[in-house]
Amino acid sequence: MKHLAPPLAALMVMQGCGNNEISPATPSEAKTPPMFVERAAESGLNFRHHSGASGNYYLPESLGAGCGLFDADGDGDLDAVFVRGHNLEDSADTGSQNVFFRNDGKGHFTDETDNSGLNDLGYSHGVTCGDVDADGDIDLYITNFGDDCLYYNDGTGQFTKASNTASAAANDFSVSSCFLDYDRDGDLDLFVTRYLDWSVDIAGGCFNLRGGRDYCNPLRYGRPLPDRLLRNDGQGHFTDVSVSSGISGVKGNGLAVASTDLNGDGWPDVYVANDKSPNALWINNQDGTFTESAGQMGCATGLDGTTRAGMSVAFCDLDQDGDFEIHVSNIEGEADGLFENQNGRFLDRASGWGIAGTSRRHTRWASRFLDINADGKEELIVACGKVLRGMNPSREEAPYAESNLVYEQVAVGRFSAMKNVFDPAVPVEATHGVAHGDINGDGRFDLVMVSRDGPAQLWLNNPQSDTELATRIDVRTAMNTPALGARLKVAYANGRSQQYNVDVSVGYASTSSHVVQTSGKVDRIEVSWSDGRTTQHLGPWDSGTLIKINQTAGQGSND
Repeated sequence: MKHLAPPLAALMVMQGCGNNEISPATPSEAKTPPMFVERAAESGLNFRHHSGASGNYYLPESLGAGCGLFDADGDGDLDAVFVRGHNLEDSADTGSQNVFFRNDGKGHFTDETDNSGLNDLGYSHGVTCGDVDADGDIDLYITNFGDDCLYYNDGTGQFTKASNTASAAANDFSVSSCFLDYDRDGDLDLFVTRYLDWSVDIAGGCFNLRGGRDYCNPLRYGRPLPDRLLRNDGQGHFTDVSVSSGISGVKGNGLAVASTDLNGDGWPDVYVANDKSPNALWINNQDGTFTESAGQMGCATGLDGTTRAGMSVAFCDLDQDGDFEIHVSNIEGEADGLFENQNGRFLDRASGWGIAGTSRRHTRWASRFLDINADGKEELIVACGKVLRGMNPSREEAPYAESNLVYEQVAVGRFSAMKNVFDPAVPVEATHGVAHGDINGDGRFDLVMVSRDGPAQLWLNNPQSDTELATRIDVRTAMNTPALGARLKVAYANGRSQQYNVDVSVGYASTSSHVVQTSGKVDRIEVSWSDGRTTQHLGPWDSGTLIKINQTAGQGSND
């Protein structure tokens, strides 16, 4: 492929500002204010997930669902979408419909599902977003037990469902997906994980430690599926290239997927967390094909070679050496995987880096590295919710609920449990999906969480916790849409540097803001765009600044 000289990218800098309308803290919060306070009801974000559970313990029910934050109408704030299922023995109705909320820019939401066009009644697990038809707005892809759905956005938050032909839909069991430009032709292609070949007819009876019926693990069925790769023609029409690319050659129980360059060759690779089958690392061969290399590169299983119940994927340059480590969350009794990238070879460092022991005591789902306290080091947030009922659940009405985990870096390569993150007065749920972004425009990340058969939670960054204003880096394409797949090398005034990936689909079945959040004075940013071009952007920018970089021709400028 012949590459043209890279154009300079336009750049804009803005000081942090916003409207913060969090209600006053209670007296208990004032004494020791938590970092986040729950404000879903006050903000109008009223949603409850339904798995359709009716006592038959059908496998799709146990997976819960993800959630999404994205700018549906181009007004600069984050709108929300939630997906859910229905009773698999009955026909779906509007009570099981996915739900869309519009943000007014101040963190107040209005349910506009009926006017959105997002009217699919499938059994939904996940959502991701990106501009698939290059018209400058954000489209949605929803994974289902059944036909997946692609929705085109008209730019106002009104959606039209693509035909099954245009979306290359297949009637199967999909959970997570992510957009990437695997062939570097300038449009967004799509990778979709598939779980297993399952139907109500083969549902089996399994039991928990209490002796009661409960959900089976995928090994009970022994019917894994290969994942799918769909190629975009540039107009938002997709063709299944799973066979020709090599993706169809490996079967697994895929639950989570994310993409970045993991071997340093400048091309996007794909990592898949599989449930009770080896995780997959698809290395891009730069010719439209991939080679599965997780076993060879050391990130397919735990150190002892056993397969684990992979449920989430997250990337971070933890050791600040310019490449990405991989975090994989797993089920109770198994440690998380935390694979250190050693020049394209991986070593599971979960024990040495301090998360193995704590993680074994929980069932973990969505995970994400975020600098939530703006201290220059990324914390690890992990959502937790049991798959099987515990012996003594704290709440019988929520038998799968358990506390989420947050780790902070106390040193390079060392994590410790972080205290006082979430308001302890809020009931614990069985959290599966997590999305993040600045919801109320105050320059700080907030979190949306969705629990299996439970309510959505909106965790706003608490102004009383004295969190510093973050440095935010907003990188966009020439169409002013998120520059998915771009990689940033950020050089700070104190001499350190760190690599970041611009993505929206990490964790479990969820989609989030693409804005990179960090802290500290920044001297320089190098952007490696998804099409292979590289641009340099010179500061300095003070800590707390919003830095906007746009991939357009012309001289870069500081405003």
